[in-house]
This record gives sequence, structure tokens and C-alpha cells, in this order.
Amino acid sequence: MKNHRLWIRLSEEEYKRISELVEESGTGTMSGYIRACINEKRIPNFNLDELKAVKYQLSKMGNNLNQMVYLARTEGICDTAELERLLKDIDEQVKKIYENI
Repeated sequence: MKNHRLWIRLSEEEYKRISELVEESGTGTMSGYIRACINEKRIPNFNLDELKAVKYQLSKMGNNLNQMVYLARTEGICDTAELERLLKDIDEQVKKIYENI
């Protein structure tokens, strides 16, 4: 049960820095960030814009692979089992990325 409040005073510079850390951590709130620090949880440090770009590229790769599988099935161009295995591998890697964020 969370029944204690913590009140602190920060300089403008300190407040800006902790706000940046909260945003970079992905914890969402200052309280969440401080709790994660206290509980020694791993707090990732990543650039949100870069993460969005990686997510976009992974999504595009998946879409392209799905189109290839569709063509392979309908046109009989190549081994569909191999394409399906590649698609499954990509899905597993994407899941691992999301788990580590």
C-alpha cells in the first residue's frame, strides 16, 4: 500500500534533468521512475524518436514479407515453408525487442 508522500524541492535545472530521465525511461511518470530507481529495476535509456523509427521499419519489413509469402503461395514462386519460417523468426525477434523495452 502506498500511503507515504515524498515532497522535494528542485532547482529548474534539476527538474528539467529528472523530467528528461523520466521521458527517456518510458516509465510514464515521475513517481514510476523514482519507484523503479528505488526498486533497482532496469530503466532503459533510449531515444523515443529512434525507437519509433525502428518500430516503423520492422512493421514495413513484416508487411513486405507477408506480401512475398502471398505471392509465393499464389504464384508458386518459391518454397513457402521457408518464407513462413522467416516470418515466424521475424515475429519472435520483434517480440523480444518489445520485451526488452
